[in-house]
Amino acid sequence: MIADKFTQPFGAETSDKGVTFVLNDYEGVMLEVKYSFVNYVFAGFILERTLTRQEIGELASVAGMRLQVLSTYKEFNLVGLMLNMKLDMAKSILEKIVEKLKTMNINVLTNNIFSDKEKDAYFDFLFNFNQFKFKGLKLPVNKEDLEKRMKYNEAVEKEKESNFTHAIVLAFVGSVLGAIPAFLALFMGGFMHFLLYLPIPIVSVFLYKRAKGPSKPLATILVSVFTLVIVVGMILFAYSSLALYENMTLSQLLNQEGIMAEFVSNMLFSLLGACFAIYASFRYINLSGNKESI
Repeated sequence: MIADKFTQPFGAETSDKGVTFVLNDYEGVMLEVKYSFVNYVFAGFILERTLTRQEIGELASVAGMRLQVLSTYKEFNLVGLMLNMKLDMAKSILEKIVEKLKTMNINVLTNNIFSDKEKDAYFDFLFNFNQFKFKGLKLPVNKEDLEKRMKYNEAVEKEKESNFTHAIVLAFVGSVLGAIPAFLALFMGGFMHFLLYLPIPIVSVFLYKRAKGPSKPLATILVSVFTLVIVVGMILFAYSSLALYENMTLSQLLNQEGIMAEFVSNMLFSLLGACFAIYASFRYINLSGNKESI
């Protein structure tokens, strides 16, 4: 729910079109935006077509670095600002954007987004752009077209679901392949560095996506488990091998002066590096591309 402090300065109202406002006869929208654990509010305009690089440059000349141009679908762009500034300043910039759009003869979207059929409803979409998740985007649709699209999406998701087992097997193979550089460095040179563990989840996720596995939490959990088990296992293998070479048990080796601190340091930095790579992989699995959700 967008707070009144954002809607009131713009005279925004909530209807079947979502949260909308009007500036100089151009209808704009307000959307909730989530980036990691931080929430924002976006105010802007849904344009009837995509913008060229030259047109984006012209808009940037009046809006400055604050301008956001979001490619939500192939058919149009969403242009506006994150409202993380003084709202009177944001309103002034948006008014300049409207005036520029008028001189460029670019209008806001009013027709059905899927076809030339007459619109008869507005539908709530969720879309992702880079690391930002937008919700509350209500677009004009034709119900018949929408139902066909939903059935198509359901068929695609069922196909992906049927690929899950195969994709997870490939994800495990990918984690093993991703560990090869770290294993070679360890086995041939006794060298360990957390950067060598970064390819493990990356290759795992790459093969998972190549197998067209579904975007589901279980996939990210299993990729995490594969990665952490391999990282911890390789470090334990390294120190166990050293203990065997010194004719000691692992516990005896770790009790040697300075060894425990080195072991903990290696384990900590390796796990931190692996967690960073896992996080990036999570984002790739769940936010791959500009994906709509219905």
